[in-house]
Amino acid sequence: DKGISARPYHGVQTDHIMVRNSTITGSGSLDTGTTGISAGGGAGLQFEGFIAYNNTVSYMGDSEVAIENDRHAMTAGSYINDVWHLYNTTHHNGGDGVQYSHGGVNAHHFYYGGNTSHDEGENCVDIKKANDVIISDNTCYNIEPSASSQGECMVVHYNPSRIWFINNDISECVLGIISSGASDLHVVGNNIHGMKEKSTEKHS
Repeated sequence: DKGISARPYHGVQTDHIMVRNSTITGSGSLDTGTTGISAGGGAGLQFEGFIAYNNTVSYMGDSEVAIENDRHAMTAGSYINDVWHLYNTTHHNGGDGVQYSHGGVNAHHFYYGGNTSHDEGENCVDIKKANDVIISDNTCYNIEPSASSQGECMVVHYNPSRIWFINNDISECVLGIISSGASDLHVVGNNIHGMKEKSTEKHS
């Protein structure tokens, strides 16, 4: 239930790091677990250059539980730029397949390409306050509604700028690509199919 974290330590700069060809598997427990692969800098210690390539991250947290548990497969936080997540596979994590910059300070130029994400507790892709983000040529499927998700495959929140969704294959979710606020958002050439209906029961 422990992941890999790349970050400054004792005031020492962190940059140009790659995590590749690794398998990280948690126990699927709500009580334990962290993010599988995380990267972020600090004030005055901008993290430049991070690659996660051909990794598999699964069962970090509980993807089936009704309450929120933000154990994501991969994250990039604040004070970080030039991030590449390439050809990774993530599934059955408590949170997102990837989440970009919840804190949203000096986080920019992220590329998420060629990845496969499915059966996550929240979303395949969740962009918060990261700017200049490209989500391209990924496969995302089988996302169910939960306490912290409406069943969206890919989402944008908190008004980031210059976001692109290009040529992604999205299926078996309740909602495909959703934005609650963004500046300069582009959705181009995505294949969204086989979506699920969300039933609403009415009682007299």
